[in-house]
Amino acid sequence: EIPLRLVGSEMCIRDSYTSGAAYFNWLAMLDTNIVVVLVLMGCVSGFMLVSCLLILILQRVRMIGLLKAMGATDGQIKAVFLRLGLRVVIVGLAIGNALALALLTSEAMWHWMPLDPESYYLSSVPVNLTVTAWAALNVSAALGALLLMLVPATLVSRLQVARTMRWE
Repeated sequence: EIPLRLVGSEMCIRDSYTSGAAYFNWLAMLDTNIVVVLVLMGCVSGFMLVSCLLILILQRVRMIGLLKAMGATDGQIKAVFLRLGLRVVIVGLAIGNALALALLTSEAMWHWMPLDPESYYLSSVPVNLTVTAWAALNVSAALGALLLMLVPATLVSRLQVARTMRWE
């Protein structure tokens, strides 16, 4: 508090951080919750993506052995599985983007998710999605998925031709 003296009266100036400390603490707690939820969602989706690519590899073990026997390099075989995994990621991003854009557009137009104005100081959920944020999110998700897919794709180089040809 900074005392301010005017002629005949006394006033105090307070900044918004001290007068509304509870609100700022509440907003900081919301940010922490958002980070925790996003990290958990990223871990689950990464695990699912890696297991999806492992299933693709295990289903095609004989094909890997045949390609190796015909002279394909480990890098070429890895590229095949990365393309298969990238196709899964692109289809997932397309479906997710379609659903998310439909929900966001409908919320922006019709405000079907009302909020309590006394608690949130808003009557509906605000929607603000820029093209650059949308593109950055999709590119970072695709690159992150591609990096995660490198882990199971390296298993292709460990497979031995003689064992894979006998795989049932």
